[in-house]
Amino acid sequence: MNTRRISTVLAVSAAAAATVVGGMAMAPSASAADCPADGRVMANHFDTFDAPKAFELLDGQTTWENLRTLVSHGDTQHEVPRAAQNILNDPAFWNRLDTSGGMYLPDGIVIRQDVRNVCGF
Repeated sequence: MNTRRISTVLAVSAAAAATVVGGMAMAPSASAADCPADGRVMANHFDTFDAPKAFELLDGQTTWENLRTLVSHGDTQHEVPRAAQNILNDPAFWNRLDTSGGMYLPDGIVIRQDVRNVCGF
């Protein structure tokens, strides 16, 4: 078998999966079309997802527990608690966010860059 061909296929596959910029892996280009509307709400209101309780300090991440807090303390008629509930009801989308679109192992934490990687904004 031609080792040059195998190397090329592996290189192309790796490039399609992620791009390395300055030593940091970046997700493949995502688009808003690939992301549910709830992802846009999370992107636009990330600080609320990050610190759902009054006077809570921002730590740059959100968790499953933060989503539950938003739902239990928020009016689900508003877009943020409604989006949190929808994400809780869609574990596959949460997993995409948690793994930054499949780039990392799940850790139960979503950071703003994960949302950007998955949703493209």
